[in-house]
Amino acid sequence: MRSGLFLALAAIAAAVGGVSGAFLMPGYGSESWPTTPGTVVQCDVEKHRDDEDGVRYVAKLRYRYQVGEGTFHRFRIDYWRTRVGFRYRRDAEARCAEYPIDAPLTVYYRPDLPLESTLIPGGLAWAPFLTYGSGVLTVLLLLLSMASTVLDTVRARQERARLRRELGVDD
Repeated sequence: MRSGLFLALAAIAAAVGGVSGAFLMPGYGSESWPTTPGTVVQCDVEKHRDDEDGVRYVAKLRYRYQVGEGTFHRFRIDYWRTRVGFRYRRDAEARCAEYPIDAPLTVYYRPDLPLESTLIPGGLAWAPFLTYGSGVLTVLLLLLSMASTVLDTVRARQERARLRRELGVDD
């Protein structure tokens, strides 16, 4: 019975680790990525509905850069988020004003996948803890599930043996 609970918790921990590994960890090493010059192509303010806060204004920046023979267009300002939402339109417009059209930029790009880039490198400080911690927790919970199964099996066999002795049943 407990083994099922441990398995469910292990599945949750594995999912958390997978999601954090996929979405938070890739930017963690981006500080050491090579750089290339880029150019601001466009920055628009978009209005989005947010269920919790009502309306959010998003500064959607588009920039262009070249690596080798390839020219790329991307949107990522901070590695771990592509768009920054603001409560007031003027704040989103101010963010766009930081990136005037045709302004030069320094673009950090992933050497083995130049399509992946950012203007502000770095991941979240707690991303490795969440990702690797979830992995360790998953393994521990799986071990607990196996140990619980073994203990339940041993107890069940001991109980059967006790009942057989009480009933005088021979093997």
